Amino acid sequence: MELERAVEDWRHTSKQRQQAGGWARSARQFDDAVKKAYREDLPIYGFLVARKDSEKQLGAFERSEASFRQLDTELWHVETYEMESGQYLIRRGAAPINTTGMVDTIAGPPHENSQSRSGQADAENGASLVGAPTSVDQFIGTERPEQYIRSGLVFERLAEVRRYVLNRAKGHCELLSCQAPGFTTLKGYTYLETHHATPLSDGGADSPANVIGLCPNHHREAHYGSSREAIYKEIMLSIAASETGLCP
Repeated sequence: MELERAVEDWRHTSKQRQQAGGWARSARQFDDAVKKAYREDLPIYGFLVARKDSEKQLGAFERSEASFRQLDTELWHVETYEMESGQYLIRRGAAPINTTGMVDTIAGPPHENSQSRSGQADAENGASLVGAPTSVDQFIGTERPEQYIRSGLVFERLAEVRRYVLNRAKGHCELLSCQAPGFTTLKGYTYLETHHATPLSDGGADSPANVIGLCPNHHREAHYGSSREAIYKEIMLSIAASETGLCP
């Protein structure tokens, strides 16, 4: 986006705008390649590069020069790719079995005589919720709950919480006014998107009481719609209804 804005910025010279356009095209091509590798579980070949004057601060239109470049003998893999933000994580080494491209496996519903809080506690404590795989969400393959630097500070979601919520949703949008079934992926799984009612960046809890399974349309509306406040209120009511099994 920054490169695309630079192309249209009249304050830059014609040469600078042309340079930004070339970089933007390269960035899009690289992003397309990363997405393809993630979707198809393809390995990545990487180069090991050392930069000249590594301590030098470069200007917006300056490119660094390499003092060393060599094809890495070890394969890399795309561990995560978030379709909504375009943020991704590439790791050195072949993809571990059942990690990259792994679908979230869903447990059966909690025992009828147990309280919803017990299911929430299991998710918060990292208890295993493994069963027959039926549903996936937009964070397939993301398994770390911690924060780390990846083009800025990114908050990772607990996989166990997402699995619990997908199981709770039973393949349908949990918004009370919707209840539409998720679509079926090419691999035969039901697709829904998990959404934090109060964002993690705003101090929201990574627990079932703050996470809902939504259809893609309502997930986008929750983020970008003019009625976000009303959607938020309905989301909280919907989560409560899903956790207790009682409709308002």
